[in-house]
Amino acid sequence: MTHPVRTDIAAKQALDRLSRASRERDGALALEAADMVSELVRSGYVLMELDATGTVAARPVKLRCRSEGYCAACGDPVAVGDEIWWTRGVSGIECMDCGGRRS
Repeated sequence: MTHPVRTDIAAKQALDRLSRASRERDGALALEAADMVSELVRSGYVLMELDATGTVAARPVKLRCRSEGYCAACGDPVAVGDEIWWTRGVSGIECMDCGGRRS
């Protein structure tokens, strides 16, 4: 998979086409969509199962702090330029000592 954005767009188009084929009971459209999905899988695209809420857990990312603050896990102060852990969708940041894990 050399172009993840392109393959994600192609997967969405294939799923949209499958949905439309199901609504319209169009066999030719369903075969076309199945061919699209088959080509994606053949090229290495992996379909991931999502949890019940439809989200995938975000992983902590190491960044440099842009403003002063405090670690959400231990409460230690964090200065501008310090390396920190940030997780999309989670309030606050964590210092390097906390290792990007919530306590």
